[in-house]
Amino acid sequence: VETTTEQMAALQDQFQRAGSAKDRHQCVMQWDALRRNLGTWESLTHLNFAQDTTNPDYKAEQDFADEALPGFTNLHMTMKRMLLESEHRNELAEAIGEHAFRLWESDIKTFDPAVKEDLVQEAKLKAEYIELMASAKIDIDGKTVNLSGIQPYITHQDRALRYEAVTKRWNFFKEHQNQILKYIFFHL
Repeated sequence: VETTTEQMAALQDQFQRAGSAKDRHQCVMQWDALRRNLGTWESLTHLNFAQDTTNPDYKAEQDFADEALPGFTNLHMTMKRMLLESEHRNELAEAIGEHAFRLWESDIKTFDPAVKEDLVQEAKLKAEYIELMASAKIDIDGKTVNLSGIQPYITHQDRALRYEAVTKRWNFFKEHQNQILKYIFFHL
């Protein structure tokens, strides 16, 4: 987090001191590369955790991401504001396209640093929800399956097996309804 914060500050300073359009464009491209690297890290972190919610390393990395990502978003919003308010906006729009500026304007309207802690809480609840859904262990037809694994039984030819599968799946949700409602009500 500190390294990324320092890199963003250096890029902003570099942009402000840039003496040519080429230098400013290069600065924006460096920021874009940093943004893409963070996005890749975020995606891989989420993917690893979603694939194995019991792995303590993946869980720790996801917890870190849940705490850090809203701060990274704030850093990117600062950069976007600077670029949008820049006296060199038209010059940059010619190089990277006006559409990028319209997207940034939209992004800025949807983020306020005041919601940072809410975003952290939301991310943690999402991770808990993923863990809960992954924790399903349903015994059926002599096997133990998860929520995805029960799907073939829900569409099985044998009516009794279909009924058992649907009943056991809904029982899982019933057993965890208070936790699930916590996730739903957070978004209301």
